Amino acid sequence: MKRLAGKYSVDDILSEVRRKKEVAAEKPVITEPEKKVEAVEEQAPSNAPEITEETAPEEIKIKAEDIKLGAVSEEEPEAKEDLEKTLIISEPVEKEEPSEEISKEEPLEEKKGISNTELLKLRTEEFSALGEKMDKAEAWETFVKITEMRENGDGNGRDSFHEEIDDYVRKEDERSIRYDIKSLRVKVGLRMWVCFIFGAGLLILSLLGLISAKTGFLSEFTGSIVYLPIISALTLIPVLFCISTVSGGMWSLLKMKPDADSPAALGALSVLIFSIVMNLFPEVYLSGSVNLYNAVAVLCLAFNARGKLYVLKRAMCNFGFLTNEADKFAVMPVAAPSLSAKLTRPFEYETEASVMVSRKVGFLKDFLKYSYAEDSGDKTVRVTAIISFFASISAGVGAFVLRKDIFEAVNIFVLMNVMCASFGQIIYPNIPLYRASKKALRHGGMISGYASVEDLSVTDAIVVDSDELFPEGTIKLHGLKTFEGQRIDEAIIDAASVVMVAGTTLKEVFRDIIDDKKELLKPVDTLVYEDSMGVSGWVDSKRVLIGNRTLMENHNIIVPSKDYEEKYKSEGTEAIYLANSGTLTAMFVVSYNSDRETREALKKLYRSSVNLLVRTTDPNITREKLSEVFSVPKELFSIVPSALHQDCKAETSPIKTSPASAAHTGRFPAFAATVTASASAKKAIGIASFFSMVGFIIALVIVAMFAVVGFDPKETHETVVLLYHLVLLLFTSVLPSLKSY
Repeated sequence: MKRLAGKYSVDDILSEVRRKKEVAAEKPVITEPEKKVEAVEEQAPSNAPEITEETAPEEIKIKAEDIKLGAVSEEEPEAKEDLEKTLIISEPVEKEEPSEEISKEEPLEEKKGISNTELLKLRTEEFSALGEKMDKAEAWETFVKITEMRENGDGNGRDSFHEEIDDYVRKEDERSIRYDIKSLRVKVGLRMWVCFIFGAGLLILSLLGLISAKTGFLSEFTGSIVYLPIISALTLIPVLFCISTVSGGMWSLLKMKPDADSPAALGALSVLIFSIVMNLFPEVYLSGSVNLYNAVAVLCLAFNARGKLYVLKRAMCNFGFLTNEADKFAVMPVAAPSLSAKLTRPFEYETEASVMVSRKVGFLKDFLKYSYAEDSGDKTVRVTAIISFFASISAGVGAFVLRKDIFEAVNIFVLMNVMCASFGQIIYPNIPLYRASKKALRHGGMISGYASVEDLSVTDAIVVDSDELFPEGTIKLHGLKTFEGQRIDEAIIDAASVVMVAGTTLKEVFRDIIDDKKELLKPVDTLVYEDSMGVSGWVDSKRVLIGNRTLMENHNIIVPSKDYEEKYKSEGTEAIYLANSGTLTAMFVVSYNSDRETREALKKLYRSSVNLLVRTTDPNITREKLSEVFSVPKELFSIVPSALHQDCKAETSPIKTSPASAAHTGRFPAFAATVTASASAKKAIGIASFFSMVGFIIALVIVAMFAVVGFDPKETHETVVLLYHLVLLLFTSVLPSLKSY
């Protein structure tokens, strides 16, 4: 055979490899190919199985083309999730079957004693009721199952079908949880709009009363016997719609374990009772010595419901991510503190560092537990609600002692409760959480709730493999120089075998060289990575070295001079040497490039003060090279020593189950987004909490001052209190949300 020498193009190498394979078909060179391929596959890192257009089921093809989680838009995350559900469910349901079932009801008619017409009407009504809470395809499938249960003698078909569950602990719980979240969204949404509408009506009446007091306009109405009953009725209706919020919040407060509903519940209940009392003593209200705060209290209930809607919207979006068929990687801390200390030693942290890794997981459980986890607003209100409750009682009693006016004293009590019932009590933690969740979803990540944010926001560093930073197409082969007298075809197959097993970033380059023919690869023994130099392994009793010139020199292999090397390199390219059986075989000239998404993710990590620990077997990947390629300071990076590679591998190995706290689809930008978005959300919530506490203190001081120096109805009119709440809402919920995620 003619030996290859000189400089060859990639096409030349491919042609020679194909020729060798044709010869091998007549006279096999590689024995036991099936066994060798199996050995390589066991060691090589595996990716998610690829689904082709020919083999994919129809429903999966639709999802792959039209519903990509990483492309969820800001405006309609839940719309896409609903579309996915509809596409998957609607296909197996035969639309004509229900009509046929309805038309064949003679046996059922005899049992029920009703006509087909009446039965059809009954079923239509039930289907319409189901359709209000579920999409049409899902509602129809549910209705068919309920009908089958009833026909089989189960009178409680709906109850049997919908089983109450505590959390997402198995795949079969998906449907029930999705139904529960949708139902809650409908209920809370209805509650919110009722409160907003009635609150607006009460505010209009309050403004009419204010205008009437100053100008006499509509004084016949505002001074009539129907004015106060109308106000009381417009307050009672939204309170009844929110009876679970009011009763639950008050019960928690009376047990001295208040929750986020307690301030709104106390404000609404005290306002309602006071307005009813004023119906018994209308002359007190008409004298202008007291004020009613019904509009503010009802609007507080509306904003309370709005905050809960943010929780449910976040849960629905995240549940769509959780239940799709893509691979999931859980984000969790390094379990061993000693390993964290070793990994972060180059950064010299003053305290124990928090290092995060991602692990492929089969099932993410306890989703609801993390989605509805207690947030900073819940923690704060435990203290502030009790303080405001006793402060309002003290202020009322103090006002009565000083001025002997029971109505003014009660009005002070009501004012304190209303002032301390912030509009943003539930909203201010959940707007940042919702925005962080959407940011993560856009990149292919998931942040379940406040507990997830607290865990991830303290991250000091994350561990990634170098091939995650350089996805397919970012490392390119620019040239190949062979050295005379060497059989480059077999040497390249040996080198590709080592590279694939080592999982180095160069695997894409060698995959292209061998035309992605994995059957050509050979088993590899004794794989060794030498820090900042390269890898070596034994193939067919021959030692194969792949690395930089330092690796070759350490193994007494003669390499060309640096001047000779520079002749073949261009700006931004690096040289990789290949040696086989102690002899230099070839030099590859490659370049490392960045993609925009990875580059932006690294910049965000740097701004968030999160360092990157890179595990690699590529000698060209150094802190300086990463800084040059991604245009970020080299202080962001640290290369994991080879002595810690096995420990890191153990920490990132796949697991069967994991808590559904934070996860991603396996891409580095998704991993980074879950961490950086959590850090941004934590800062925004911290700022909002500060303003909320300042507003609470201001409310206490103002009302206490009125209790001592005297109550002025003009200075504490409902419009003034409403303005205070809106300004506080601006500082707690709007300004912190202007922060980029």
